Amino acid sequence: LLKRIHDTFEGRLVKSTEVEALLASWTLAEMAKKGKQILVFFHPRFCRNFKVGSQDWIPDELEAEFDVLNGDVWKRDPWFNTRDPGTLFQNVLRDIQTHGQKKRHQFHCSQVVLTPGLG
Repeated sequence: LLKRIHDTFEGRLVKSTEVEALLASWTLAEMAKKGKQILVFFHPRFCRNFKVGSQDWIPDELEAEFDVLNGDVWKRDPWFNTRDPGTLFQNVLRDIQTHGQKKRHQFHCSQVVLTPGLG
């Protein structure tokens, strides 16, 4: 799967070596000018017992070989576990205010999703 993603989108994938620059200063226009359009994140659990042939893969090797990004390193994506819209939006706002400026080396993915069946 990773090889297929890499082969299909090669050149348009943002590499792990480019992420720091992207987060520091790139705009969407600059990304487009550079031909970079795609970020692929993987969860490190993906690497547990991940073996192809005789090779065991670890997250750093996946980043380098396939131009995919370790989600635990490059993105923050809290889940607030509520079905109350007001509580959800307060939590999202508080999280962005708390972590937005501190985590400039990460993407912030706001999961604004109500969780049914709670409470």
